[in-house]
Amino acid sequence: MASQSDVYVTGLAYRLGRDLPIEQVLAGRVSPDLLDRLHGVGFRRCAVSSVSALQLAKDAAAAALEAGALHPSSVGAVVYATCSFWDEQVGQLSAARVRSEVLAPLGLGRVELWGVGLAESGNLASALRVARNLLRVDATGAVLVVTTDKVPARECEYRAMPNAVAVNSDAAAACIVTSEAGHGFVLEDVAQVSSPRMTSHAKGNGFAKHLEVIAGVRGSVGAVLQRLGLSPSNFRWLITNNYGIPTLDGFANAVGFERERLYLSNVPRFAHAFSADNLINLADAVAEGRLSAAERVLTLSTGPLTWGAASLRRC
Repeated sequence: MASQSDVYVTGLAYRLGRDLPIEQVLAGRVSPDLLDRLHGVGFRRCAVSSVSALQLAKDAAAAALEAGALHPSSVGAVVYATCSFWDEQVGQLSAARVRSEVLAPLGLGRVELWGVGLAESGNLASALRVARNLLRVDATGAVLVVTTDKVPARECEYRAMPNAVAVNSDAAAACIVTSEAGHGFVLEDVAQVSSPRMTSHAKGNGFAKHLEVIAGVRGSVGAVLQRLGLSPSNFRWLITNNYGIPTLDGFANAVGFERERLYLSNVPRFAHAFSADNLINLADAVAEGRLSAAERVLTLSTGPLTWGAASLRRC
């Protein structure tokens, strides 16, 4: 039964860049060997956008407001999650651009704005924690969560990771976090684990990094399961970032989830869209009819230093 402290997630929406086969996108950029390895771990297509991460964010946010039937006047705060800062100065200018290019066109130019970025591809767990805590302080308005990223056109940035763990896509996703019961999900719990030690591991310390990642995955998932008194069998899906399938198999095995509970449909469809992966996968699982009322999903948000898990139960 719902209580006054319940927090809900609804209005799932996203925008992807242009859908293209990875061999077309990566032509002349990677070796034939790397392309074969990428195909071998499940990647087939990725999303490439001609517009900015800010524009993707605006479009996804507008779609979320429409999907959640929420008027802009009912939004009390916006949490904007990204690691795409290459064309913006950090600080006030960044906030000004988000306000002018994303929020103002939606009638949200004066809404309280919170930025999230340090967890990178794990930003969704950070954003959900901030949104939930904002509602606990003041439940008078819904919180719009937006996450957006785009691969920058710089030589030092990768569309395909050299270790074949990911092919990166341009995308944005959004949702509404609210204290008003309705369609969508109950956000039952969120937990995060960080490891500053990861910054000290130099090239050649791959095994040490792997151990830190697995410890972070286990720590974040374990915290949620313990606090809720649940086990992996209580969840219909483990929804992750879209890395190579062997990596995701390792995550599932580390936290006791059967392979059949891994949501893998979007790995070949658009590869890894940074922290938008979780919301896109969640939205598609619902759209495909693969989640019934009262069924739970566990989202696993994984970045280079921070890992987060969230339990969501469908209303």
